[in-house]
Amino acid sequence: MTTAKAHANIALIKYWGKKDESLFLPFTSSLSLTLDPLYTITTVSKDSTLTKDLFVLNGVTQNSQETEKISKFVDYFRKNNQFVRIESSNSFATAAGLASSASGYAALSKALNQEFEWRYTDLELSRITRKGSGSATRSLFGGFAVWQTGDDESSFGYSLPTQMDIVMVIAVVDDQKKSHSSRSMMKRTVQESAYFEAWVQQSERDFSDMLIAVTERDLRRIGLIAERNAMMMHATLLANQTPFFYLQPKSLEIIQLVQQLREQGIVAYYTMDAGPNVKIITNSTDQAKVIEQLSEILNQDNIIIAKPGPGASIL
Repeated sequence: MTTAKAHANIALIKYWGKKDESLFLPFTSSLSLTLDPLYTITTVSKDSTLTKDLFVLNGVTQNSQETEKISKFVDYFRKNNQFVRIESSNSFATAAGLASSASGYAALSKALNQEFEWRYTDLELSRITRKGSGSATRSLFGGFAVWQTGDDESSFGYSLPTQMDIVMVIAVVDDQKKSHSSRSMMKRTVQESAYFEAWVQQSERDFSDMLIAVTERDLRRIGLIAERNAMMMHATLLANQTPFFYLQPKSLEIIQLVQQLREQGIVAYYTMDAGPNVKIITNSTDQAKVIEQLSEILNQDNIIIAKPGPGASIL
């Protein structure tokens, strides 16, 4: 039996679009921040009494469709046709746009690696983890992390060893499961969006700019690039043949608040993934001011203060 823990990450440069669906190869490289309070703990145990894999998420045995999806990932590690019992739990809302699949697959791959005694390095493991969830490639690593585009061999994750005063205040607008998954909308966007080619070109420039900003610990540039990249990702959805919008009225209200805070000289920038929840980039000096203003829009229970978190580990 092996238990692993992995933390969710929030992308500052987004992963949005696969150039190869079977190998999970992205059109562009992405960059994220792994967060301390958002994590998944997963226990994997080989069980000779099982006739197929068993997957339990947050105390609920998953249906055949969800289990089959996990089983296909287990096949990358499985030896001697051994079936496994997988028990996983998240410290935060699942499938609500808070990167639960990233922490989930990172924890699962870390546990499977040890349970089946493969002993892959994290870099080697990231190539496999990518085939479960692209964003999970980055959750194997702590702090700032990169998932680079490439081919099956050269598309992997790695850590950016930069430490700085950065805080992410997460405004949970809606913690319910999304009506349209990231994976399904991403595929539709690649196929339909009139803006997709422009997105790829701009995202490549954003990635290069963000690498410099992170290396130089320039929080202002990090925030501005993250905002631009996030909104351009959402714009690709609006350019689908059937336009789609993840944002909710309260999401827009929070974005306006962030802009007002910045006009007052407070460090505040926003980013959003495929969901309605807003992540506010700030520092330890200004986080109290951000939270004070945000509390006028959201209940305190819907505000999460997140600092950089560690890479995936065996417990």
